[in-house]
Amino acid sequence: MPARSLTCSKKMDYKKPTEVNRPEHYSGIQSFFSCPMKYYYSYVHNGHGIVSIDHVPAMAFGTAIHFGLASYAQHRSYDSVAGKIIKDTEILFNGMMYPCRDDVAAKIFGLKANIRAALITSFNNFFIDYLDTYAEVPFYVPEYNFYGTVDRIDKGIKRILWEYKTSSSLSINTVKSLVNSIQQPIYVLCLNKIGFPVDCVNTAIIKKSTLRTRVKEEMEELTLRIAAEYISKPSEYIFKSEWDVDKKLLVDTEIELRAALDIIRSTSVYYRNTSNCFSMMGNRCRYYMICRDDITLGYKDKEPLNLGKHKEERPWL
Repeated sequence: MPARSLTCSKKMDYKKPTEVNRPEHYSGIQSFFSCPMKYYYSYVHNGHGIVSIDHVPAMAFGTAIHFGLASYAQHRSYDSVAGKIIKDTEILFNGMMYPCRDDVAAKIFGLKANIRAALITSFNNFFIDYLDTYAEVPFYVPEYNFYGTVDRIDKGIKRILWEYKTSSSLSINTVKSLVNSIQQPIYVLCLNKIGFPVDCVNTAIIKKSTLRTRVKEEMEELTLRIAAEYISKPSEYIFKSEWDVDKKLLVDTEIELRAALDIIRSTSVYYRNTSNCFSMMGNRCRYYMICRDDITLGYKDKEPLNLGKHKEERPWL
């Protein structure tokens, strides 16, 4: 873990967190090491309602896919469950997207069709009938004061931890960043600490379709077109990686996790990492407007701390 200071030269005492020992989770760690001000607005300041509309469709798509896959894992033994789950997922998605601007209505229509097609394809590709599957498995590790939720655990000859990811791209760099994320090793470590060791990790990445709605096209027609794309070109839309857990991984991950938590909990002043105001896809940070207009901020043009720097790349399937 690089030993860099996270303080800026301008003192801002009012930004000290109110809870020094608040429980942390992976999203908080990821947010802090991407941009400490993003972490501040998300978890220290009451900034949960500050969300840019630019991010809502992508966030809603990912949430809907996770919800649909978790529901299917819990109820797949029932007849005709897939159709009901897709309807429930659409209700969830509609709730997240309402109210919305008129100029994103077409995008929402396309995403709803994409959700249907992606879920049907994923049901067929990510589940084996004879395995015991547990979805949305929560955990808390008192030793680290750290908590989280595992997307799925399969119990068979091996215990397999699953993490679902959604993306607008399956480029080599995107796949590497998701497969090699330190999130999965952290979850493996935490499950091991609470007496539920896993043997291997599956990372399943689902790409959003690039197909656009045609004039006067109905939802069913668009869904069938997108589903046909998923079925005919699975390697372009669905990616799965599997790697085995080893003791060295747990040792290295614990060192990184403890170091990350120490840095976060010892920080009292936060800076803005301007290099991460926009993603590689051009999407701005959800707190961009309020952060940009806050003239009290100190900021630095610097790269974020590199959590997971020493990790080895995971094998691909």
